[in-house]
Amino acid sequence: MAATKKATTKKAEAPKAPRAPTLYDIDDRIAEILEIYMDPRTGEIAEEATVELEELDMKREDKLIGYVHIIKEMELLVEGAETEIKRMKGRAKAIQNRANFLRVRIKEAVEPGTEIKKGPRRIWYRRTTATVFTTDEVPKEYCKHTPESWAPQVTLVRDDLKAGKQEAVDCAEVKRGWSLNLE
Repeated sequence: MAATKKATTKKAEAPKAPRAPTLYDIDDRIAEILEIYMDPRTGEIAEEATVELEELDMKREDKLIGYVHIIKEMELLVEGAETEIKRMKGRAKAIQNRANFLRVRIKEAVEPGTEIKKGPRRIWYRRTTATVFTTDEVPKEYCKHTPESWAPQVTLVRDDLKAGKQEAVDCAEVKRGWSLNLE
């Protein structure tokens, strides 16, 4: 097989349009003209520079008004985006509420301990254990000090409940339940 060489042809690039002067360019040119054509003693500007200064001043004003147009357009875009965010949050909440409603319907229809599997989907219950405090008076040995208050440490209480310690039994109890799982 003979190797073929692809001919590469470069497309002729169109000449670039001259760049519009930025606000910095305009201000720099004004400063340059003032430095050259302004008399430092009297502050007067030579006649030949006044025409260009007036043109630059008009360009500067046009540029600033253009910035205002852009700013106003951007603010409208932000307002529209914020409105869309609110709309999408409302939609997400409605969808989540519907999913929660369907989850409740499944809990009502499927007995704890049951497993249903069909294709890739599965409904099943898992046994859960929760440590519930029965009183507001929790011994300090079961609390962790945070700068604002003393917070009960559930893991310490749970371990002592399993061991049968009286202090833990007096302030908390273990509740067993079922947790619905969907996959």
